[in-house]
Amino acid sequence: MTDRAVAVIGAGVIGQAITYELVRRGASVTLVDARGAGLGSTQAAAGMLAPYIEGSGKPLLPLAVRSLEMYDVFVERLSRDSGVRVGYGRPGSLQVATRSESLDELLALAGSLRATGVDCDLLDTGGVGKIEPQLTTDVVGGLLIPSHGFVVASDLSGALSAAAIKHGARFRVPARARRIARRGDALEVELDGDRLTADHVVIAAGSWSGR
Repeated sequence: MTDRAVAVIGAGVIGQAITYELVRRGASVTLVDARGAGLGSTQAAAGMLAPYIEGSGKPLLPLAVRSLEMYDVFVERLSRDSGVRVGYGRPGSLQVATRSESLDELLALAGSLRATGVDCDLLDTGGVGKIEPQLTTDVVGGLLIPSHGFVVASDLSGALSAAAIKHGARFRVPARARRIARRGDALEVELDGDRLTADHVVIAAGSWSGR
């Protein structure tokens, strides 16, 4: 990627992570966002790393599981590279059921996870209470998945920005990308009152990408 100019549109954790990984590989990257780094959906993110719950039965599950497996090394490297401590842990997740119908769903999920070799534990009311005593007494069971975790999204955003800038990334914020057009062998990104030329453009603006 050396000497390749890349424009990344969208400075949430996805756009920042792409920017960071590109600049540390030698690309010349400009990150554009209409608000600022981490000021869109990222600031509302819960930071749950729970693919076996959120991705169950979905085509995205293998990719999400692979992402989870990479997080330990990624966060360690990023924290060291940026000098920013990232709140991160793998304490597991606990999904509870408060009625027989939802307990049946947990039983089915546990069966499918075990069939693919995923470590999980079905807990009765007492077992759930030992892990989380503040839960409602209506709980009839729960599913514990030890490999799940969390990351503090604001910490991750700050570390990604710091590391990307350290490696030479340029931030254009606030600056709204209006349109992208090809100009010969290059791509031109039209901003409010300005233009940006790049060899490649990555659109990572989330729900605002359509604009």
